[in-house]
Amino acid sequence: MKFWRNNAFILISYVLLMGIGFPIMRFFSLHFDTLNNNALRFSAGGMILMCFALFAYPYATKAFIRDRRAMFFVIIIALLMSANMFFFIKGLEYTSALSASIFALLAIPLAIITASCFFHDESALLKQPRFWWGSVLILSGACLFILSSATYHHNGQILGYLYLLLAISIQAIQNLVVKNIAHQHNVIIVSAFVALLTGSFYLIFSALTGNFMLLQHFSVGLIVGLLLAGIYGMLTGMLMAFYIVKTQGIIRFNLIQLLIPFSTAIMAYFSLNEQVSLNQSLGGMVLILGCLLAFNSNNKNHQ
Repeated sequence: MKFWRNNAFILISYVLLMGIGFPIMRFFSLHFDTLNNNALRFSAGGMILMCFALFAYPYATKAFIRDRRAMFFVIIIALLMSANMFFFIKGLEYTSALSASIFALLAIPLAIITASCFFHDESALLKQPRFWWGSVLILSGACLFILSSATYHHNGQILGYLYLLLAISIQAIQNLVVKNIAHQHNVIIVSAFVALLTGSFYLIFSALTGNFMLLQHFSVGLIVGLLLAGIYGMLTGMLMAFYIVKTQGIIRFNLIQLLIPFSTAIMAYFSLNEQVSLNQSLGGMVLILGCLLAFNSNNKNHQ
């Protein structure tokens, strides 16, 4: 249980904070169009991260800017992030917070294949029996959770599910690039530049399409709420995610993602009145047991 003693706080915090984040994103996806939504969220979160990076790591930030290779990878990540979040927010708009979180489970097989092809430490993790037994429990719990979801069976949401499928497919590629650069540079600096670039891309597209002018029809309070949601999202969904990918690897990151639907279901029940069935709760329990078993595998590279 050494892995959990060393990493339990950051992983549990990530699961709980992301569980809150999905209902927040769902709420604002119903009020703002996708371009303005992502433009304001990423810009606000990116500016906060950049201010912190310049204050805490001024020399490392300047060195990062001069590193052409690092900046090239940051641009690639920002482009992938832009595509990923566009389809993800569109998927949220057509489905629900719970649907978006459980749909991320489909990224696991793709993430395992791609990660094991490019990184030795990821392929080493796949050779451990306890990892696979835990993964079997995880997938069993995930399947029970998905099939028990009321939103999963709603008609007229096929387009939303297609958007979510595109988002998780892009994310699998994005995580490979993130791990490559996160091993060499400070994740706060990387997150700051990625968020700012992504926000800039969305601002440009929003201005070119005329969507940015639509913001004048919204109240100041709602816009401020979206900006705060962006800061919250960047600190949890990006900074913490990048840190976990860097320290625990892509496969373990995707496994911890499997806990988020359980957390999201609870948060969405109280905030958005999305119902949670008994079978979903049982699936969540099986999912947690599987994560405990898979994460307890003895991998020196990850410890």
